[in-house]
Amino acid sequence: MAGAQNTGGTDPKTWLLQGLVERNARIRSAALVTSDGLVQAVHGLDDTDTADVLAATVSGLYSLARGAAARIDTGPDPHQDGGVRQMIVELNHTLLFVCAAGDRAHLAVVADRDADPAVVGYETARLVRRVRTHLAAPARTTVAP
Repeated sequence: MAGAQNTGGTDPKTWLLQGLVERNARIRSAALVTSDGLVQAVHGLDDTDTADVLAATVSGLYSLARGAAARIDTGPDPHQDGGVRQMIVELNHTLLFVCAAGDRAHLAVVADRDADPAVVGYETARLVRRVRTHLAAPARTTVAP
């Protein structure tokens, strides 16, 4: 799994995630994952199994939210499906923030339960706005047998 360990900032994507976590005391970890559930980069999770589970969870949650948005997030243009800007999942001791982070990529941020959702959401969106093109996941290619 690429970027599964804290690399001390040597990988540019990991370095961006490290900066997000270190600037915000209530953020525990952050992961950049592909839309099909693979880890691209992570900071704050030393356990690769946990990072893999987080990536798969984020992929599934985002897919469900997109499906719901297509049906219930109607706007003034009936030909334009709704979209997903951000999701916040409140767990007993943790907040999980998920947002789109470029083509085929999502940013997952794990924060303490007492974190201010407005601050975490703002910092997450700010990071994505600044570097969206660098966070995109490359398209998978299949090689014919």
